[in-house]
Amino acid sequence: MKYKKALLGLFFFFLIFSVFSRSAPVHAETAEDEGYMLDYPKAGFTILLPVNADDIQGVLEKTGGGEPERGCGITVGGLEYIAMSDADYQALNEKKVVMPWDAVNLIRKTGNLFTIYGIDGGRDFSDVNAYYENILHEEYAVEIAKAGEYTYYLYEHPYVTLFGDIEEYRDAAGTDFYEEYSRLRKLIREALEKSAFFPPLPTYLDTAGKIMSFETTDMAGNPVDSGELFGSHEITIVNIWATWCAPCIRELPDLERLNKRIADYDCAVVGLLIDGDSAEAQEEAKAILKRKNVTYEVLLPPANISDFFAGGAIPATFFVNRSGEIIGDEIRGAYVEEYEKTLMAYLSGQPESTREPDVISLGNPCDPTETAKKWLHLSALPL
Repeated sequence: MKYKKALLGLFFFFLIFSVFSRSAPVHAETAEDEGYMLDYPKAGFTILLPVNADDIQGVLEKTGGGEPERGCGITVGGLEYIAMSDADYQALNEKKVVMPWDAVNLIRKTGNLFTIYGIDGGRDFSDVNAYYENILHEEYAVEIAKAGEYTYYLYEHPYVTLFGDIEEYRDAAGTDFYEEYSRLRKLIREALEKSAFFPPLPTYLDTAGKIMSFETTDMAGNPVDSGELFGSHEITIVNIWATWCAPCIRELPDLERLNKRIADYDCAVVGLLIDGDSAEAQEEAKAILKRKNVTYEVLLPPANISDFFAGGAIPATFFVNRSGEIIGDEIRGAYVEEYEKTLMAYLSGQPESTREPDVISLGNPCDPTETAKKWLHLSALPL
């Protein structure tokens, strides 16, 4: 019983990493002359890793990156090491069907390098644990910094993977990858002593009631003005997504069907491609949209997107009325049924959706093709 309870706690420990969305892959971070900068502005810290990212054999993936729930005053950010080459990892991502053995293999090869929790208001790690319904182990948390009202803790559970401790990970990773993992783990702990900690930037913006106004282009290069866009429908569902976000891609067919259903209510779905500022991503997006038979309008990111989207979890879905006013809070995560229920509530004059936020959920908006903990659940499903 004790073993099963510990394993269940570890399972949720890994899920917590990904409770909110997929950050961009680590190779998108900024390289510095003296190392590689890992920046977590919404989790309140920056780590300068003294390595050249191009020399790393395995794959690094950031986890977390802010508050798991709006206004909870808790932040989390971490880093995982996947013991396979980038080419093998990308090939796995490109599979249309992920088989169970692929999922298990990836989980076994994914090792935690670090996880850092922050909490405000003079609270301590016991309050972090209480927030996560006591599934963490307080004896593995070490206070490492204070900044403003926030206290930061390094959480080092002996199970570095879902399936076991460091010895089991060594067997799964193989000699070369395990040696690199061990070296990175040591370097990170040394780097933490010199890392910058600061009060985190907001994970969510208070956009309810504000006007969403922008100018951009659609995927074909046609100019789009938000005033004309929103003015043509009673309510527009704006779905922010990315080419590297598997939950985003997986919900596209459901969004297409939703768009057709809500047309009778003079409403529409509009996609906003968050990584559409690169030509490569635009071409990839066009291929995805064609493969998923998406016909609703998809836009490139406007220059002022930060006015209404702070980054973090995607997909992120907003509801905008005919005047361009954002109705209520955005929904983070792939919950198409919730989009429709929320839309109908707004159309009927109800102020808010009644869905409770998911603190820990297999349906969280993290990218399952880039975080091993959800692959087992999502295996054998077409992406």
